[in-house]
Amino acid sequence: MRKVLSTKMLSDEVLQFAASLGFKVVCKPTIHLECVSHSTENLFKSPFDAVVFTSSKAVDCFLNNEQANVFIKDRRVFSTEGKTATVLGKLGIAIHKKGINAEDIARKIIDDGDIREVLHPCGNLALPVLSQKLGEADIHYHSLVVYRNERIPIPAQKAKFDAVLFFSPSGIDSFAQNNPLSEKTVYCCIGPTTGNYLRNLFQDLSIVVSEKTSPTAMFKALKQSLNQPNE
Repeated sequence: MRKVLSTKMLSDEVLQFAASLGFKVVCKPTIHLECVSHSTENLFKSPFDAVVFTSSKAVDCFLNNEQANVFIKDRRVFSTEGKTATVLGKLGIAIHKKGINAEDIARKIIDDGDIREVLHPCGNLALPVLSQKLGEADIHYHSLVVYRNERIPIPAQKAKFDAVLFFSPSGIDSFAQNNPLSEKTVYCCIGPTTGNYLRNLFQDLSIVVSEKTSPTAMFKALKQSLNQPNE
């Protein structure tokens, strides 16, 4: 079996699926997410047209507040695909439009044509993609930090892995702090945002990006990549 290091804890169901594809997975989280207190009293004082969610943790932390649930009912909701959209659906939140990443969502907000104020509940390490793209279109962007993203640098790994799974840019930074990245290892990223971040840092690596933002999609993409003969 091929050895895979996941930089995030995975469910038993996902681990069983990975095993069925011939992967032995070791999970060592590189980040810790924790909700933080945030004020919602000013939400109704600003003319927000839309709310954007780019992580399921932001959904959990923002909507654990009664006022936030009232606020969101009258706004258009944009969401990244995958787990974030699934969590919103389970909460009964109607999604106006989905995007594969923040840049895709920004395009769809701009294309709507009548959105002027956007609220983005997010973590403290959110990338500036939304603010930059929306700002260029004269759309006012407001971030609201609802959770903290704390890096957990893991010690240098003595064991050799055929592949490493990355789930966020901050997870990449945390892992790379103590672990040199090797051209002999395949690095599988969940979606284009994380994939592009890794490519910008290390251009010579073997990088696989899953089409869908889910762990099972990552293992499918990894399986396909590893089965391809070397050119």
